[in-house]
Amino acid sequence: MAPVNTPEPRDSVDLDAVLRSLLAGDGAAARGLDELALGALIDQARFHRVIGPTIWALDEAGVELADHVARTARERFQGAMAWCLELELRLIEIGGWFKDAGGIDFRVLKGAAVAHLDEDDPSQRSFADLDLLIASADMDRALEVLQAHGAQRRIPEHHRGFDRRFVKGVGLTCSDGVEIDVHRTLCVGALGFRIPLDELFSQPDSFTVGGEQFAAPRLEHRVLHAAYHAVMGTPVPALHTLRDLHRYLGRRELPPDVLVPEAARWRGETVLWSAVRALEGGFAEVSDQWREWTESWTPSEDDLRLIAASHQRARWPVSTDIVRELGWREGLAYTWGVLFPTPEVLEGRSLSRVGQIRRGLERLRGRR
Repeated sequence: MAPVNTPEPRDSVDLDAVLRSLLAGDGAAARGLDELALGALIDQARFHRVIGPTIWALDEAGVELADHVARTARERFQGAMAWCLELELRLIEIGGWFKDAGGIDFRVLKGAAVAHLDEDDPSQRSFADLDLLIASADMDRALEVLQAHGAQRRIPEHHRGFDRRFVKGVGLTCSDGVEIDVHRTLCVGALGFRIPLDELFSQPDSFTVGGEQFAAPRLEHRVLHAAYHAVMGTPVPALHTLRDLHRYLGRRELPPDVLVPEAARWRGETVLWSAVRALEGGFAEVSDQWREWTESWTPSEDDLRLIAASHQRARWPVSTDIVRELGWREGLAYTWGVLFPTPEVLEGRSLSRVGQIRRGLERLRGRR
């Protein structure tokens, strides 16, 4: 008599591990889940913003959902898609606002671009906000246009011109909850100043939403952005970012001999190496050629330190790594802007000028 396979109790199942395997193409673990665990898996998928590909992968794996679980999955999926439609409507509006302002060139980053350019169907990649790359020279004007249409900055500017010279980006929130991240570069810290920003605007890919055409960085640059997003600023990569990266590195036209030279132009080979290692450790195996590259290539110890530093809160507001990357003239302007921000910035931190200096000295003493 053949053995009977009984589902594991829900409490003994690592649902995150099951979800990662499922999204990587292995549905075996999901087929062994009971009804309660499948319902919890759907909740996990919603939390990680991968509800669309999870439903598709469950179907591909031949997993049948109980009626109430299937109903919940549909509701979660419809809710995610409804929000994406709201964001795409706002994207169309922003395109119109920028045209009316005399023309502001921008590139769509991350979720919206990935959904339309890199998925078999846009519904397979949900997203929670809009990410726009703006050329440094247009940052001030773009922010003024967005604020004129009701978007509010989450953090005041340190000084006039500080945004277009030194920040990674500026976050804004609209009255209806739509968040817009206006990027100057693609990652925090010194590594963000190495990226050749002008090249991100060259040879763009395009996609259409609501009859309007939008531009995004070309494929190789979208891959590298996913790599930076996976390892910079967070010790635990987002699951949807790992999925994006896994799909990119599985494409035949994107082997190491194509992507590594491009990463070298960004002086970001260590970032790419770290992202591939994070993918192997937290999502799924990579191809033999990518494994061979990570095993044969030696990362920069200094760049590994910069990546690790991006995961921690700085004890001192001025980053010496950024100053070193910028050089003395720009580094001095950056340091002045950080140490002596506008009264609005200090007020937002509930600090006086003296309090700002005192807190910096306390952090410095703690560092020692």
